[in-house]
Amino acid sequence: MRRAPVPVVLLTLAAVGGAGGCTPWPEYATGGIAERRPPESMALAALQSRYDALVAAGGMRLAGGRMTEASLALVRARREHAAGLHADSERSAAHASGLIVSLERDIRPGRVAARPQPGG
Repeated sequence: MRRAPVPVVLLTLAAVGGAGGCTPWPEYATGGIAERRPPESMALAALQSRYDALVAAGGMRLAGGRMTEASLALVRARREHAAGLHADSERSAAHASGLIVSLERDIRPGRVAARPQPGG
């Protein structure tokens, strides 16, 4: 087996290393362009506002799994809307809305959320 000449190896490493510096890598888990811009749809903005109220009421502590599911449904709806898939966006928004209604019923934003004490 023959080894590649040293200048070829160095040139390849320099090209690969230099290419990584040409474009900035996005930070981990910062979302795509649809998450960075405010939603163009008033319905999606209203859903996001209701979700944010649930977060402020301690929803992630009280129902973390369902809150995450609602968040993912909202992200999906925003991405579909940004891509022009409006019918898909409406379905995803309806799913997110159903989850948010259920969470609002259980968490009741605006009130002090009290967890039941064990054995009480």
